[in-house]
Amino acid sequence: MDDSLDLALRKLMIDSMRENLTPQVVREILVEGVRTYIHEDLSIAAEVRKTVDDELHYVLALAAKAPDSEPTLKRGRLYSVKDAAQILSVSRDYVYSAIRAGQLPTIDLAMSSRRKFRISGDSLIEYIDRRRSA
Repeated sequence: MDDSLDLALRKLMIDSMRENLTPQVVREILVEGVRTYIHEDLSIAAEVRKTVDDELHYVLALAAKAPDSEPTLKRGRLYSVKDAAQILSVSRDYVYSAIRAGQLPTIDLAMSSRRKFRISGDSLIEYIDRRRSA
């Protein structure tokens, strides 16, 4: 398959996935577009159908690995240091510094010698409010 068709298929698939279409609908859109492109040439159609299926599996695998979005701040919810850093748009080191300085209260859920901090949504909201007024 030529590179321009391959790039067009990838772009169409990614754009379709952003529209939250089901994989089956995305596949049908791609197959229909390919049919138009190749003018019903069956030898190319089989190769393109396989490529479409491979690309669909690839995009779905990427979507499964990628975080849905940044965590949203909610009262009563517990957040990891990583999530808290994303919410505050800072590094994890910054969050650990705030914890050590006593500015950000935590809950330690560790069941071994390794600490496992969680930060409540309420604590994050209070921390943000204090920083705004500072």
